[in-house]
This record gives sequence, structure tokens and C-alpha cells, in this order.
Amino acid sequence: MKPKNQKSMAQEINQQLQEKLRNKQRIISEMHKSEDLKDVVDILEIFQILWHGWECDEYGYLVQTKSGSLKLAMTSHGGYYLAKQQILQEKVQEYKEVLRQTRQILERLKKQE
Repeated sequence: MKPKNQKSMAQEINQQLQEKLRNKQRIISEMHKSEDLKDVVDILEIFQILWHGWECDEYGYLVQTKSGSLKLAMTSHGGYYLAKQQILQEKVQEYKEVLRQTRQILERLKKQE
């Protein structure tokens, strides 16, 4: 199978995020099933979260509550839950490490050219 080029992958991700935004009322209704997210009134941002070796739960949600406060919502096996900021801080560290490793391999390949 031929790998997708970066532009088409980025376009695909953007389309998926736009589709999620169009369905935000349905998503908010699903979030309300979680006791910690019953007060969510709006989704301000939807963003992609990458999990090593995991094919599901790839979106995070910055949500606003009735009181105006912001919360981080994520999914686990299709159910929404209130997540802590620490999980995103850990993801940033993982992303940095994967980028470092990828750049290292690209440099080694470049030296052979």
C-alpha cells in the first residue's frame, strides 16, 4: 500500500475535525453521560491526540461549562471523561521524543545520499 503524502493526510485530518464540529450537539449530549461533564455547554476546540499503537480515542475536546470555566474532555473506549492537563503535557513529551527519533533517522538517511 502506498503511503499517503503529508498534504492529503493533513486534509483528511482537517475534514475529520470539521465533521466532529458539525456534530457537536450530539457529542455534548454524549459527554453529559459522564458525571464530571454534565455541565458542558459548548465545545470550543477539537484536536487530535496521537496514541502509540492505539487506533481509537484520537480526539480531545476543549469544552466550556455553564459557569464559563474550561475543561479538557477525552474519550476512552467511546465514552467521554474529564481529563487532567497532565495527560496533554505527557503527550507533548512523547511527541517530542518521536520527532527526535524520526529526525535522527532522516539525518542518517540523508548522509547516505
